[in-house]
Amino acid sequence: MTEQPPSSSFPPPPLPGSGNYPPPPPPSGGYVPPPPGPALRGLTKEDYTPWLSRVAAYLIDHLPMLLILGVGFGAAVAAGPLKIGGVSFDVDTLVACGAAVDIGFQAILFWLFTQVYAGAEGFLPEEPKIQRLLGELSLERGLLVGAAVGLAGLVGLIFSVLYWDGYSFGHLNYEHELRLMVPSVTALVLSCQLILGTFFLSILGIKQNKPTPVGAKAELNVSDDHATARRL
Repeated sequence: MTEQPPSSSFPPPPLPGSGNYPPPPPPSGGYVPPPPGPALRGLTKEDYTPWLSRVAAYLIDHLPMLLILGVGFGAAVAAGPLKIGGVSFDVDTLVACGAAVDIGFQAILFWLFTQVYAGAEGFLPEEPKIQRLLGELSLERGLLVGAAVGLAGLVGLIFSVLYWDGYSFGHLNYEHELRLMVPSVTALVLSCQLILGTFFLSILGIKQNKPTPVGAKAELNVSDDHATARRL
């Protein structure tokens, strides 16, 4: 008489193909198929950044390069006409370089203002390099650098007036006059931007607790009185 296996409370294993059996291992060099689930949703039109915003962001990111190009190219043209191949760059190019310097410096200030404000309000994490830069760029240092740049521009304007006086305040040789006038005016504009920008950075760095508006307290007291009257 053959012996029967001992009875057990565990159910028998499921049959292959019944739906509860684990899938076979993948073949050599294959991959495991993804688990079944809902299909991935494609991005809608609202999820994409408009092309105009992407172009504007690209231009804003590269505006500070105008400062470097304006200073370098303007210094070369201020000494005299610059000829590259068959092209001659003169005082009209110097005026464009002065505008490029002002625009590039303004873009750098805008970047600093945005970083400081976003870090203070919690929009972006405070970057250590920005904090170190702000620690080095104190209000006193910014004012001293701005005053030095403005003084250099003022001295250039004085020499320009003296040059004009040499012509008895009459008709000038603008090719020579603008080589002194344009850098002087550019330096004055930069000094004003630097001084005012340093003041604004100092104001953005002030941290204080926001008090509760007086109107909110009055509304709270009125509502509490009404609630007390209802309870009474």
